[in-house]
Amino acid sequence: MAKPNLVNATSIYAKSMVHTGTGTSITVLSCPSNKAYRITSFAVTGTASTSTDREKWEAKLNRAGIATAEPTFGTRYDSDGGSYQDDWLPGKSTLSLPVGWVMNETDTLVIRGDGSTTTLIGWEVIDDA
Repeated sequence: MAKPNLVNATSIYAKSMVHTGTGTSITVLSCPSNKAYRITSFAVTGTASTSTDREKWEAKLNRAGIATAEPTFGTRYDSDGGSYQDDWLPGKSTLSLPVGWVMNETDTLVIRGDGSTTTLIGWEVIDDA
């Protein structure tokens, strides 16, 4: 697998997107070959009617095409009858998540959230081609 040359990058440009939850897992970012994505902003907002409502939301960073079983961010969307909490995000709130991490080629970011969640993602595309 080729890897982008981060030291001699020929271009770095910014992109952003907003994703509204649908209750199903959606691949929102997929890093192509010979590029790297550096995440510069990552936040999720709950838009429920009250601040006591809880929103289900999770994000999984799949490395090199290998799916992760547990969420990288958030808590598991479905508890499958387990005893742990699966209602994670307070309604009417915004949560900033860690930034500065890098997605390499073939990595994907998959988000699953209730319809009352909105995720903002900003990233830099680093290219050596």
